[in-house]
Amino acid sequence: KRIYLKKNENIIINLGHDNLFTLLDNLPIAVFAKNAKDQFRFIFWNKYAERIFGISRSDILDKTDFDLFDDKLAFYYRKTDEYVFLQKEIVDVPLEEIQTPSGIKYAHTKKIPIFDQDGLPSILIGVLDDITEAVENNKKRIALIHDLEEKNKELKKQFKINNERSLQLEKIKDDLEFALKEKDVFLKIIAHDLRSPISGILPFLEVLYHQSNSLSPDDVKQISSVLLETTQNFRQLLENLLEWSTLKTNKEDIFQINLDINDEIRKTINLLKLNIENKGLTINSNLKSSKLVKCERNMLQTVLRNLLSNATKFSPKDSTITITSFDDSREVKVTFTNMGDPISQETINEIFTSQIVRSKPGTAGERGSGLGLLLVKEYIARNNGKLQIEGIPNMGTRITISLPSYEYD
Repeated sequence: KRIYLKKNENIIINLGHDNLFTLLDNLPIAVFAKNAKDQFRFIFWNKYAERIFGISRSDILDKTDFDLFDDKLAFYYRKTDEYVFLQKEIVDVPLEEIQTPSGIKYAHTKKIPIFDQDGLPSILIGVLDDITEAVENNKKRIALIHDLEEKNKELKKQFKINNERSLQLEKIKDDLEFALKEKDVFLKIIAHDLRSPISGILPFLEVLYHQSNSLSPDDVKQISSVLLETTQNFRQLLENLLEWSTLKTNKEDIFQINLDINDEIRKTINLLKLNIENKGLTINSNLKSSKLVKCERNMLQTVLRNLLSNATKFSPKDSTITITSFDDSREVKVTFTNMGDPISQETINEIFTSQIVRSKPGTAGERGSGLGLLLVKEYIARNNGKLQIEGIPNMGTRITISLPSYEYD
């Protein structure tokens, strides 16, 4: 058979079998042919295919895919070849894997079915383009993209961690600055408020030391009463300072027990009896609570002591302090009400924003640390309670604490 190729309008090139073979053998693209009538054995494999795939013509001719490749790959090739004849047209295979002596290579293949005069499958012609480099580069790009994505995730993770650490450090810095400012105020309060009671004690001690022989029993009793009251106030101040410093350094869980709050109120009244009597105050107690409260004992005693001391300090002489206790749903409430100038809203705001309050002298010149109501607020909160402070115009101050009752715990 001869092949006729039209070179131009006037010249026809007549190619014989040998010339056609030479043409296909020297094409700059891989070409192969398989005999569709004999198990798709290779009958042609050009030089370019030999070069790029490293498989010689002698190693491939007259062999089937099953002779050359593993069964899985050979089965894939065979099914593809059969599909080409079923389609009866050129089939484009974008990516095929080829096993070569030098390793796996990849080809973009177009397969062309040739039928005989009876319309039966005769020859399969394949044209392959080696795309190994492109595939490998694509794999590298994918690997690089994946690596970049992983690094990006890691960077985001590190950024988040660094951002969280930065926020934590910023909070620590703010807390430290607040603590330093608080410490400065605290030290000023200690220096000022500890000096006052000591200064008040010294003149009386000097009188006792220098004039003890000329003092009457009534004089000694009066001086002793003043010294006792001043010392009690001094002790209260020291206790509040110690409680506050302990509160700031100890955040551990507290041990709560069930307490009779009426009994604790009576003990507190008895403890501060001398201060109350020296100002001529009357305690009007209306203790109607019938439930126990769940609370830490020392904290409750500190709360009650500070509330009664505060009421005593700011009550005018010969006035009345009213203490009530009553049950309210799932809570027990205690209210301390004293006459005199009402507490200012500014002071209330300072207490509820945990600022150290500059203590004001009491109605008899009593000094304090400004920590009493702060301790009350902190201790009530740690025992799951509530605090309410009210300045009532033309009446005085009312402070109410609420604590969970035992039966609803």
